[in-house]
Amino acid sequence: WRDVIDLTEPRAVRSIAGLSELRQFAVEALAIHHEHRDRDLTLARELALFALEEVDGLRADGMKHRLARLDKKIARKTNAQLLWS
Repeated sequence: WRDVIDLTEPRAVRSIAGLSELRQFAVEALAIHHEHRDRDLTLARELALFALEEVDGLRADGMKHRLARLDKKIARKTNAQLLWS
Protein backbone atom coordinates (compact mmCIF):
# COMPACT_ATOMS: atom_id res chain seq x y z
CA TRP A 1 0.00 0.00 0.00
CA ARG A 2 2.90 2.33 0.68
CA ASP A 3 4.16 1.80 -2.87
CA VAL A 4 0.75 2.74 -4.26
CA ILE A 5 0.79 5.95 -2.23
CA ASP A 6 4.33 6.78 -3.33
CA LEU A 7 3.60 6.08 -7.00
CA THR A 8 0.46 8.22 -6.98
CA GLU A 9 2.03 11.18 -5.19
CA PRO A 10 2.24 13.58 -8.16
CA ARG A 11 -1.11 15.26 -8.81
CA ALA A 12 -0.69 14.64 -12.55
CA VAL A 13 -0.62 10.90 -11.92
CA ARG A 14 -3.71 11.11 -9.72
CA SER A 15 -5.67 12.62 -12.59
CA ILE A 16 -5.42 9.30 -14.45
CA ALA A 17 -8.77 7.55 -14.17
CA GLY A 18 -9.07 5.45 -11.04
CA LEU A 19 -5.71 6.25 -9.47
CA SER A 20 -7.12 8.83 -7.09
CA GLU A 21 -9.59 6.25 -5.75
CA LEU A 22 -6.84 3.63 -5.53
CA ARG A 23 -4.69 6.06 -3.54
CA GLN A 24 -7.56 6.80 -1.16
CA PHE A 25 -8.14 3.08 -0.67
CA ALA A 26 -4.42 2.48 -0.02
CA VAL A 27 -4.21 5.19 2.64
CA GLU A 28 -7.33 3.87 4.35
CA ALA A 29 -6.03 0.29 4.19
CA LEU A 30 -2.77 1.35 5.83
CA ALA A 31 -4.64 3.16 8.59
CA ILE A 32 -6.70 0.04 9.24
CA HIS A 33 -3.58 -2.14 9.21
CA HIS A 34 -1.76 0.00 11.75
CA GLU A 35 -4.82 0.25 13.99
CA HIS A 36 -5.73 -3.44 14.05
CA ARG A 37 -2.57 -5.38 13.20
CA ASP A 38 0.36 -3.29 14.44
CA ARG A 39 -1.63 -1.65 17.24
CA ASP A 40 0.17 1.60 16.41
CA LEU A 41 -2.70 3.97 17.12
CA THR A 42 -0.63 7.11 16.63
CA LEU A 43 0.46 6.13 13.12
CA ALA A 44 -3.06 4.93 12.33
CA ARG A 45 -4.36 8.36 13.40
CA GLU A 46 -1.78 10.17 11.25
CA LEU A 47 -2.77 8.08 8.24
CA ALA A 48 -6.46 8.70 8.91
CA LEU A 49 -5.79 12.45 9.01
CA PHE A 50 -3.85 12.15 5.76
CA ALA A 51 -6.70 10.15 4.24
CA LEU A 52 -9.22 12.77 5.33
CA GLU A 53 -7.31 15.34 3.26
CA GLU A 54 -7.50 13.02 0.25
CA VAL A 55 -11.13 11.85 0.38
CA ASP A 56 -14.50 13.35 -0.31
CA GLY A 57 -18.15 12.53 0.31
CA LEU A 58 -19.06 9.38 2.21
CA ARG A 59 -15.45 8.32 2.59
CA ALA A 60 -14.80 11.56 4.49
CA ASP A 61 -17.56 10.63 6.94
CA GLY A 62 -15.94 7.22 7.39
CA MET A 63 -12.55 8.79 8.05
CA LYS A 64 -14.06 11.20 10.59
CA HIS A 65 -15.63 8.23 12.34
CA ARG A 66 -12.29 6.36 12.29
CA LEU A 67 -10.51 9.42 13.72
CA ALA A 68 -13.04 9.76 16.53
CA ARG A 69 -12.63 6.08 17.38
CA LEU A 70 -8.83 6.33 17.30
CA ASP A 71 -8.92 9.42 19.52
CA LYS A 72 -11.00 7.49 22.08
CA LYS A 73 -8.62 4.52 21.97
CA ILE A 74 -5.58 6.77 22.37
CA ALA A 75 -7.20 8.61 25.29
CA ARG A 76 -8.05 5.31 27.01
CA LYS A 77 -4.52 4.04 26.50
CA THR A 78 -3.02 7.27 27.82
CA ASN A 79 -5.30 7.26 30.87
CA ALA A 80 -4.46 3.63 31.60
CA GLN A 81 -0.74 4.38 31.39
CA LEU A 82 -1.15 7.31 33.78
CA LEU A 83 -2.96 5.10 36.29
CA TRP A 84 -0.24 2.45 36.24
CA SER A 85 2.72 4.81 36.47
